[in-house]
Amino acid sequence: GIIRILDAQAIAGGKSSADSDAAFLAKVHSTHGRHASLARTHPKDKRTQFAIHHYADAVAYTVIGVDSWTEANVDTVPEGLAEIIQIHAGHGFARDALCAISISTPDSASKSATSKKKRQTSVAAGFASSMTKLRETLSATDSAFIRCVKPTPKMIPGQVDEKSCCAQLRALGLLAACEVLKVGLPTRVAYDDIFKKLPPSAITILQGEEKETIVAVALAAFEVPTEAYRLGRTRVFFPASAMGVIHKLLAFDPQQDRERYAVIEQRLKQAKENAGQARKCA
Repeated sequence: GIIRILDAQAIAGGKSSADSDAAFLAKVHSTHGRHASLARTHPKDKRTQFAIHHYADAVAYTVIGVDSWTEANVDTVPEGLAEIIQIHAGHGFARDALCAISISTPDSASKSATSKKKRQTSVAAGFASSMTKLRETLSATDSAFIRCVKPTPKMIPGQVDEKSCCAQLRALGLLAACEVLKVGLPTRVAYDDIFKKLPPSAITILQGEEKETIVAVALAAFEVPTEAYRLGRTRVFFPASAMGVIHKLLAFDPQQDRERYAVIEQRLKQAKENAGQARKCA
């Protein structure tokens, strides 16, 4: 992507920072000119900028005529800063700064300029790395909306103004949202997730039954009342009030709770028998 092009140009360099920036901009247009995320740029503006389609609108990024992109991308300590910090190394702040920026001794004359450039870190690469880690963290967690409520307008610690809090909750629409959750079925669990919690012997017992029947029998075995859910084509729908039941169901581990495993297995057999008797009577 564009970050890789910027890093490559920062390492390659040029006769001047302006030449390096011009080469970077030309490479962006030649490599990604037909990419859907690169917005159309007027021909006369292509010499100085490129534009990217973001969520709200296209945003133009000016490369020529501003501070050098390739020069700013090289994450190095400004000249003279190392010497200043080392002079005051006796102070605690200076010692911490030396550790934080990891200032190394100057390279010997035998080392080439090329090897120095390869060792230079990149601002863009650091940003891309942090975004990758953030995406991994978000993918491993469940997203939730957080609403902040100020306890009291008087800004006194430990004091809670109920009227003020209620007014804020109404303004945020949380009370209305709670009313909707009461009558709705916002939580959904796939049939396959419930099947995974069944004992292997139960799968054999219930073989040949409809998926809806197996799920209903399984939920009955886990003591989930029939009024606490609705069956869909591939998922079970639960109201917000059933979160405790859902957590208890999905957290069940047959290997860790053998006693409950046996009880659930027996309940499944009984439910199977009851279903068979009901069919005969019908």
